[in-house]
This record gives sequence, C-alpha cells and structure tokens, in this order.
Amino acid sequence: MITITCQRTQQQFIQTGFVEGDSVFQSPLEVTVSEGHDVLLQCNFTTTTSGPYLFWCRQYPNQPPQHILTAYKSPAEKNTFTSGKFSTILLDHDKTVPLKIEAVSLQDRAVYHCALRPTLGQSCISGDTRSDRGAHTY
Repeated sequence: MITITCQRTQQQFIQTGFVEGDSVFQSPLEVTVSEGHDVLLQCNFTTTTSGPYLFWCRQYPNQPPQHILTAYKSPAEKNTFTSGKFSTILLDHDKTVPLKIEAVSLQDRAVYHCALRPTLGQSCISGDTRSDRGAHTY
C-alpha cells in the first residue's frame, strides 16, 4: 500500500500581478492506495480572474519543482489536460482542478504542488509498502 499524505495549506503570496482573494487549497490530508491503482489529488481555488491558469508540479526531496501539467479555462477546448500518467480537468463552476495519477508506484512519492498565479498549495506523497520480503517505509 502507498499512503498519500496531503498537507492542508492555503497560502497567498503578494507579488506583482497578485489579485487579492486568489488562493488554492488542497485536501484531503491522507489517502491510502494500493500500488498500481489510480489516485486523485484535489485542489480547490478561488480567483477573481475570468481565465485562470493552474499548474501542477511535482517536487522530490532536495530537488526543484518539476512542472507536470497546466490547466486553463478555454471556451474552445474541453479544459482537460493529459501528460503521461497524469491528467487534470479545470472545473471552473466547482473551482477545482483535480490531479489524477494513474497506476501509482513508489516513484510517485513526492510533494505535489497546485499553483494558481501566484498562489501555491501542496500535497505530499509518502509510501509504506508490504511484500513477502517484509515492510518498507519511505
């Protein structure tokens, strides 16, 4: 089993272009999934922008964040975005942009950031696997 732990954060950063009231919020705090199964990481957002851009990034310990996906509101598209085993959809009416990770493996253990210019939330993935060779905690 792989345990996915989310740190419930709501952060706002004052930067150039920041709009007061823009924020992201990630939950739940923990999800346990069997290796090979899919998982959904939730990210809710608030914004006063009519065309929001949201980003999902993955960060391994002692490494810079790596961009996974960008989601944006587009009248010409379905607002669904895919990259390898990762996919997301921008649900503007619900103000959410969930990240689906297909076939979760130990290599997916990292901190997952959901960002809305310029706010940031994060979910962290940790693993606990059991096999006939014993328990391994990460």
